[in-house]
Amino acid sequence: MPITAAGPETRPWVQSGLDPWFNSHLGPRNRPAHEVIGAVVLLARSHERKRALRGKNLDKFYRVIIPLVANLMHHYLSGSRGQGIPVPRSKRDKALGGKGNRYQPFSFPRSFPKMLDTLCALGFAEQTIGDPAKFRRTTVRAGAKLIELTEEHKVTLGDLSAGDGQEIIILKRRKRGYGDKGGRIVYKDTPTTNRFRGKLRAINTWLASSIRPMAKSCPA
Repeated sequence: MPITAAGPETRPWVQSGLDPWFNSHLGPRNRPAHEVIGAVVLLARSHERKRALRGKNLDKFYRVIIPLVANLMHHYLSGSRGQGIPVPRSKRDKALGGKGNRYQPFSFPRSFPKMLDTLCALGFAEQTIGDPAKFRRTTVRAGAKLIELTEEHKVTLGDLSAGDGQEIIILKRRKRGYGDKGGRIVYKDTPTTNRFRGKLRAINTWLASSIRPMAKSCPA
């Protein structure tokens, strides 16, 4: 069974001219992004709630709301491409309430539409409701207040990061024929996979530090 490795962060969720994908690993890297996301989370956590979130419910809220706000900021800072970021909203969408795995540990809880409505009510997000009958997904983008906070704190794309949450050691089954890309196999960690992952992250960090100066020197 072949093992493949994911390369350094190159923002694969941004597709030129198309709607970007939701990156569940995205979050704040530096202080400006931390301050903006922290302010949004604080307001959203208590908005129109009779009881304060606690325990597992609070953990779930943080796990979803932080990457959601980070994605909205990233989409705005990237030029607000396409119609927005596609997200699940319909109760019939299998993405809601699904289970995560090694390659995609994040899953949208069934409470996600309510979280999204909260951000919209507070002015931090705008959503365009999809129509399953017309195969249109719900999309979201940064709202006026989030844009204002982002500009006020002078947040840049460099203040956001996908971190080390994404699995970079990928195990695949053999291809079964033409057109078969080979499915991913969930595996258990061993000293060997941990060693490979540590070495690859060191290589990716070095490559990313080399790519950024080159990108800055290239004309737009």
